[in-house]
Amino acid sequence: MYQIGLLYDRQFTAWAVRTALSAVPGLQVHSVPEDGGENAPRHMDVLVTDHQPRDPAIGARATRMLLMSPNDPPPDLDMAASGFAGHLSERCTAAELVAAIRDAAAPDTPVPPDKGGFPLSARERQVLRLIADGYTHDQTARRLGLSPHTINTYVKRAKGKLGLGNKAELTRAALTDAW
Repeated sequence: MYQIGLLYDRQFTAWAVRTALSAVPGLQVHSVPEDGGENAPRHMDVLVTDHQPRDPAIGARATRMLLMSPNDPPPDLDMAASGFAGHLSERCTAAELVAAIRDAAAPDTPVPPDKGGFPLSARERQVLRLIADGYTHDQTARRLGLSPHTINTYVKRAKGKLGLGNKAELTRAALTDAW
């Protein structure tokens, strides 16, 4: 059973995420107070949050942290240095959130590093898996309910993070690293 902490400024989003995760077998969900008070869990496998915890002790209680926000993470935020294992859009599906949590919580799950040692986001890995399986950008977009432009953006970001020059290299990396 994975211990999942939720630390959110936006209460409605926190309620929605908690409701979605509470229905998943194998996940025990805890609300985490911002001050890290007595009600905060002592240990969390994954802390899902919409911001950098103000109290560093909260982040220290989690094995991994996932940033979940309505937009891309702030460009000035160093994800790895801040302790985040990845980023998810609040527009992701419940299944994508659960998959990202399980990926982050599983200690033996390989998280492909980019050239700076930072992991690809769950969505970038998902897009790369589909492309490695032979889907076109348009087919991937339809399958995920996104625009082809968004898929192109994910592919460009992944290529940049991994230091790869073309789709063949990207596909080889995805197949080799079992994303």
